[in-house]
Amino acid sequence: MSVTNKYVQGMPCETALAIHALTMSGVFVRHPKLRMCFAHGGGAFPALLGRIQHGFDCRPDLVATKACGVTPTEHLEGKTPDAQMHSDGQIWIDSLMHDPDLLEYVLRKMGPGGARRIVLGSDYPFPLGEVPVAGKMLLEDERVRLFMSWEERAGVLAENAIRFLNLGDEFMERYELRLRQAGAPAVESPRMKTRNELWGDTKFGRPLKVVDSDWEVSSASGSL
Repeated sequence: MSVTNKYVQGMPCETALAIHALTMSGVFVRHPKLRMCFAHGGGAFPALLGRIQHGFDCRPDLVATKACGVTPTEHLEGKTPDAQMHSDGQIWIDSLMHDPDLLEYVLRKMGPGGARRIVLGSDYPFPLGEVPVAGKMLLEDERVRLFMSWEERAGVLAENAIRFLNLGDEFMERYELRLRQAGAPAVESPRMKTRNELWGDTKFGRPLKVVDSDWEVSSASGSL
């Protein structure tokens, strides 16, 4: 495999193989406190979920003997038997997909609340990453607003990582403060909650940017 194919195709496929191996061997069921975050939006696993689930259903003797009765779909949706230990689920992914349509599809496959298990991915400093501005698709692509609320996008930019890494109240309070200072975009999709419903304030409405070397969301007076 050429270097280009390895990076463009190989890595997402390897990620899918890793998730499949962990789910089919019952690792998450046996270790209910374990959470893992997978790069590249979970790689090829979400796109192959139908085929993987079919294999689980029709040939459990080959692929499900150690899965502890939990299906691949249930794993991705965060429905393992001891899911209450991690209310958001054990499988997390990053946002580095480069495609709003794929992001929407992955969110559907992750089930209700799946956006709370997506953290910001940048792949910095490699050119296949989202450079020079990590999170630019979430912030600027109008298509994302059609299926992700302001609150969900802000969560991907910072809040979800704070929860995943258990950084504590100090980080969460700083995040919430900066988010209120930044405010939400003035115009949201009618399918989404309005800013007033989320924060009860209308004096903000400035676009956002992600500050380099800083996890926090910051306000900006102009475009990125």
